[in-house]
Amino acid sequence: MADRGASNPLALAVLACLAQRPMHPYEMSSTMREQRKDTAVKLNFGSLYSVVDSLRRKGLIEQVGPATRQGNRPRRRTYAITEAGSAALADWVASLLRVPSAEYPAFAAGLDHLTALPPAEAVAALRSREHAVGADVERRRAELAASTEALTGRGLGRVYLLEDDYRLAMAEAELGWLRSLLRSFDDGMLGDDHWYAHHARE
Repeated sequence: MADRGASNPLALAVLACLAQRPMHPYEMSSTMREQRKDTAVKLNFGSLYSVVDSLRRKGLIEQVGPATRQGNRPRRRTYAITEAGSAALADWVASLLRVPSAEYPAFAAGLDHLTALPPAEAVAALRSREHAVGADVERRRAELAASTEALTGRGLGRVYLLEDDYRLAMAEAELGWLRSLLRSFDDGMLGDDHWYAHHARE
């Protein structure tokens, strides 16, 4: 199996950028934003330069040509993906797509301990989340529509927006589930005598 180098999403994004063409870090940042990759990674120049240096030391990318300077700007070093980096990128992406991994979202932990709250407070908290997720769904729909239009104008396909599409689908699914759960509370289908009695004694 190819060495993935640094196992973090920003390293993956750097390799994916350089698989398109050689770039200097500023170009990588611009490309990630243009192709909406910055929605999946925490992008700042400090982290970007650190990841670039790590990938270079591991032989997954290499500097090409001398560093260049434009005006008073710092010297820019252009990097290209190596053969080992291309193999690592292909292996990494295939593994992420093929193999489900255990994830531990904070919301699931809250649901697991829902009965620590009095029933009315639990329902109120869930209703607050429903409103927040509903607003998030509307925002994501609008952003996806705008991004699709922008990419189409640049001759790029929606394949660059699959991560955004996935996150919207997950948010829509959660919103539907929350609404169903709250209807069950309203209909008295999730009542638990022990839960109600325990908090009634407090």
